Amino acid sequence: MVATHGYRSLVFAAVVAVLVRPVCSRLGSGVSNLVVTELDANNIDNYMKRNPKIIVDFYDDPEQQAELSQALTVVREYGSQVAFAKIDAAARPDLAKKFVPNGRFPQLVWFHHGEPTSYHRRLRQAQHIASFAIALDRQPLMTVSSIDNVPFNPAVFAQLPKNSPMFKILEVVALKHMDTVAFAHREVRGENVSWVFNDEVVETYTGEPTVEKLEHWVNTRLTISEDLPEDNYAADDNEVHMVVGKTFEDMVLKNDKDVFLMVYAPWVGYSRKLFPVWKEFAREVADVDHIMVAKMDGDRNRSPLLSVDAFPSLLYFKAGNSTPNVFHGNRTVSELMEFANAHGSYPLAPASLNLMQKGFKLQRSRLADL
Repeated sequence: MVATHGYRSLVFAAVVAVLVRPVCSRLGSGVSNLVVTELDANNIDNYMKRNPKIIVDFYDDPEQQAELSQALTVVREYGSQVAFAKIDAAARPDLAKKFVPNGRFPQLVWFHHGEPTSYHRRLRQAQHIASFAIALDRQPLMTVSSIDNVPFNPAVFAQLPKNSPMFKILEVVALKHMDTVAFAHREVRGENVSWVFNDEVVETYTGEPTVEKLEHWVNTRLTISEDLPEDNYAADDNEVHMVVGKTFEDMVLKNDKDVFLMVYAPWVGYSRKLFPVWKEFAREVADVDHIMVAKMDGDRNRSPLLSVDAFPSLLYFKAGNSTPNVFHGNRTVSELMEFANAHGSYPLAPASLNLMQKGFKLQRSRLADL
């Protein structure tokens, strides 16, 4: 299995590199008495009440803590007062399951006023952990005097009055993209919202002034995608649907069917080994109406709506749910079937059953749900 920090991690590291680089050079400047607090069921509630912004590192291997203290030193020298805490997932399984349901460790989770947020990353190195903290410990929408004063890349640069409806929309969308793109504002008359990359305006927003439309525009700008496949199927199997960056939202998140998605990299041996198993599984469920089996090359396609930390990753999206269940079992057809049965909208009936058996089994299962 090959680990990857995912698209969002790559972006936020680039966004804050300009801030972290000079700080790292002062790592040994004498900051002392820095403590990463160990949390458990007895002290977590009081700790959350005392600290408005917290990074909690959930880990199951003590060696993963080696660089957390170094990251805290960097963050303090930068001036951030974000609290750092850790939870031993092996010793505190109830807390780990509550806040890291996918079971992958180590994992940093950002808490704001005692509540977990959608910001969570699997990071190990001090510089990356510090970058994560600094990226989130800032105002979501900064005010600048000109485009030359925007210190982040990429950025959404808005030139409009603060009392305009679009300003409030920008604030809402900015809160959702703290670690992927910066939002900057210049107080002027009129209304202009642009995408800035490498200090140049790349595109101007012309959509409707709504949170949904603006966020879709931002996500589109952050998407990396291959060309759309002609028939949406894999070249070697017409039972497996091909997803690319541009089609991920519509084919997976907005699908009225369950979607079992394999995110792979063709150069990873574990991915290649899984291909025939995935193909056989797709054929087993080919006649099941409520499920679509798909795959996506995660090396050539990335979406801000999807975060994976390893290739291959097997993600089950139940219809209407944008948060997937992550498969961690043995990669066999039988275990994939069991997983789909456990997490799907309806139980599965494998293709190996004859049509009469299959129809009877599905009908009986759905009647039992009534």
